[in-house]
Amino acid sequence: IDYYRERARGGAALLVLEQQAVHPAGMNYYAGCGAWERRVIPQYEKLAEAVHHYGCKQFVQLFACGTQGRGTMYIDHWRPLWAASRVPSVVYNEIPMVMEQEQIDEIIKGFGESAINARLAGIDGVEIHAAHNQLVGEFLSPGFNKRTDRYGGSVRNRCQFAIEIAEQIRKRTGRDFTVGIRLSFDEFLGAGGVTPEQAEEQLEIFATSGLFDFFNISGGGYHTLHIAVAPMGSMPEGFMVPFATRTKEIIGARAKVFIVGRIIDVRMAEEILADNAADMVAMTRAHIADPFIVTKAREGREDDTIRCVGANVCISRLIENREVVCVMNPTTGRERQWGEGSLKKVSRTKNIAVVGGGPAGMKVAALAAKRGHHVVLYEQEQELGGHLNVLKRLPTRQGWQGAIENLSRPLSK
Repeated sequence: IDYYRERARGGAALLVLEQQAVHPAGMNYYAGCGAWERRVIPQYEKLAEAVHHYGCKQFVQLFACGTQGRGTMYIDHWRPLWAASRVPSVVYNEIPMVMEQEQIDEIIKGFGESAINARLAGIDGVEIHAAHNQLVGEFLSPGFNKRTDRYGGSVRNRCQFAIEIAEQIRKRTGRDFTVGIRLSFDEFLGAGGVTPEQAEEQLEIFATSGLFDFFNISGGGYHTLHIAVAPMGSMPEGFMVPFATRTKEIIGARAKVFIVGRIIDVRMAEEILADNAADMVAMTRAHIADPFIVTKAREGREDDTIRCVGANVCISRLIENREVVCVMNPTTGRERQWGEGSLKKVSRTKNIAVVGGGPAGMKVAALAAKRGHHVVLYEQEQELGGHLNVLKRLPTRQGWQGAIENLSRPLSK
């Protein structure tokens, strides 16, 4: 809640609470939330109140992990993985159990229960996670869905599970509650996965159903994590924007379109909106690095922005079931004690010498000066950055120059 409150304070219009499991069989994080349980309602209420205070909206993303998890993750609640077919995860490599109608009905019911919990808590909407080879995305993908029943085969049949989930949510929450779906426009598996042509067909099916208020367009999956959450040097900034443009052409006025994909600059986001390529721009890692990126842009303080460099320490720790942190922003995850406004000026100024202008030296020098000390930074080389100056010379690693700039800008102030 402290994390989301800080991003709301920083000017975000909408926040999405990620991957809230709708069923015990759908959890794949040690600290994952069980959205189907009524005990989440008070916590969701606190979250909604926290972000609403700053004029921000809050959605909850509902998901089940499918084959992307481990059946023995929770040792006292072990279970087989539930999936569309007996296709293991390329990351976890555990053969899942094929879902029969009984399990499918349980998951659908769980989506409905989770959505009504969110609505009762004052959350503004829900997003069905149907991307990145998670359970609903597995049903959509020919790479994971080998079924021969009414949930497999044609593109229309593979959409059936998602449609029944959305119908259940609408039945439980009504028409005046925002419901959207997140999709991989291209799984980047060639003909073996969801292709743009298949995604276009899916979009028309989903839009025609009238069940969805928005489509959140992404790409890739567990086979192609370097695309799903593109790290430094792997993909150009804004590389998925053409997917949004094509989605807008298909959807028209029937729903709104969100877009993701290495969008870390507010100016790029503004261009996307101005070009009518999308209706909403998602900048998750940009806000992990700097929760006040929007406010700083509004106030003409873009030079103060801590820019995401794509080091992907955040996502690698998430996949390893460790706390998410940011290599550029040590306050991430520590907003309660280190958030905006917590820095205190010193009552007694000291003269401080910092030896070494590497990442640690630059950071401590800037922070000490900001607190009111007189600081001198000593560096034997002609440029600041320490070992980052070696890393940035490696192929595809020029982005480390951005880290040096993040750390050196405060020094000039």
